[in-house]
Amino acid sequence: MKIDFHAHGFPREFFLKLKEYYPDQTILREDPKHGLIAVWAGTLLPVWDHGQRIDAMSRAGVQIEILSAPAVYIHVDEHSPELCRMINDTFAESCRQSPERFKAFACVPFNSMDDALAELRRALTFPGFVGALITSNVGGKYLYTPEFLPFWQEVARLRVPVFMHPQPPPGYHDDEVASLVAFPSDTTLSTMKFLYSGLLERFPELILIIAHLGGTLPFLARRIDIGFDVPHFPEKYKQIPRRPSEYMKKLYFDTALGWHKPAFDCARALVGVEHMVYGTDYFMEGSPFMDWTNTFLESLDISKSDKEISLKVIKKRSTAAMRSGFCRGRAAGPAAPLFPELQPFGSTDHWPVLFFPMSSGSIIHSHWVLEHLTFACTEKSNWSAQAMLAPFSLTAMLWADGGRSTASPTKSGSAAPALQSGITVCTTVKCYRGWVLGLVTLNLERWPLYDAGP
Repeated sequence: MKIDFHAHGFPREFFLKLKEYYPDQTILREDPKHGLIAVWAGTLLPVWDHGQRIDAMSRAGVQIEILSAPAVYIHVDEHSPELCRMINDTFAESCRQSPERFKAFACVPFNSMDDALAELRRALTFPGFVGALITSNVGGKYLYTPEFLPFWQEVARLRVPVFMHPQPPPGYHDDEVASLVAFPSDTTLSTMKFLYSGLLERFPELILIIAHLGGTLPFLARRIDIGFDVPHFPEKYKQIPRRPSEYMKKLYFDTALGWHKPAFDCARALVGVEHMVYGTDYFMEGSPFMDWTNTFLESLDISKSDKEISLKVIKKRSTAAMRSGFCRGRAAGPAAPLFPELQPFGSTDHWPVLFFPMSSGSIIHSHWVLEHLTFACTEKSNWSAQAMLAPFSLTAMLWADGGRSTASPTKSGSAAPALQSGITVCTTVKCYRGWVLGLVTLNLERWPLYDAGP
């Protein structure tokens, strides 16, 4: 399964509002093929078309896109709440229409922190919203400064992933299109500032996904360490207990525009293939980015075991972004789970972890889980799954076998309802560290997420 972490959409109303509020800085044009087009950072942006996007995804074998709209952060002012709500509402409607095809990263209005946190919390109540979008700089400001601290506190508390997309550097006026070189450069500068600020030390549970193979971080990782290692550099680089490159291993990189094997190998050497997620940077109808990404990943001449990992983790980050949970590719691998004190249940080799943001005593609806697991029933006739609720208490075991469902006793001896495609089951669960944790172990030989095919 290919889940595209890096895909954009821009509502028509958003472009019209940009032209209304910023007429001298907004370029709109009508294109005979694509309709209304906006220009951002020298790049042409078409209006969002739900049906066309599904067609493009199906042609490229992409099952799910996680939508984002980084252009919203060009301007940060009193109009930001309206523009962010407009985009989030459009994405919410697409997630509602096609929950099996679309998820979304929430746009956050950083004109005031009160507005930012209110919209973040509102958007994350929508089905399909899996995290927050930021850009390398927001309105010319980098996000490591104290004014953004409440945002990082909140996403750490909620345990939602944050996707960082590049933005033209502050004051960028060069005649070169920013997305060619300036984008990865600003990604690198922003991430370096973030790491040296100590935010990952303060909030080790933060999940930060960096676009485009991490910008130039993989190539410059040890160079960036010089500030920490060499006494001649300012004291501000000595405020963290470890080198920045050591924190980089906690980051996630997407594969968007990363079709150069030496660059891919450099990124893989820095964070490991288990911290790389599939991304295409698709937004323009007819763009080759999906196909180029697929062709490149299929062409990788690496060992069989590493290729299996890349297929499982890069192309098939199954539950990685499903409602704020990340999938740990291998129990014995180098990637650390979000709850390090929890170990895999039983002897299974691979296990996705699903996190559900609910309060203590809430009801977890199994049909919500089915939104992400039902495709297994349609693609494979036999499958099995166990649901375990932390800490270490198995409260329900859910089985289906070729359409024949049976109830199975739980660890505590009570009977669990059967789970089958189309059946809705409710189970009362307890809270763990403010979250409901569902650990699902899978019968891997029958589970399509880990097939080696495309």
